[in-house]
Amino acid sequence: MVFDIDLFRKDPERVRNSQQKRFAAVELVDEVVALDSQRKKARHDLDMLGTQSRQLSKQIETIIKEKVRNCM
Repeated sequence: MVFDIDLFRKDPERVRNSQQKRFAAVELVDEVVALDSQRKKARHDLDMLGTQSRQLSKQIETIIKEKVRNCM
């Protein structure tokens, strides 16, 4: 049975109950929730680095344009 990650996020107890009824490992639910949390944090960190990279690129572009203007 495949679960939607939103179900793990919104109602992990329901997923735990389902696991229990199927005699499957209940602790996997907590592991999935923890891994999803790590993934979300990593994605946020990656987005922040991308933002910083774009800002630095704009600053570099501005500096280069200014130096080119001063050389003319």
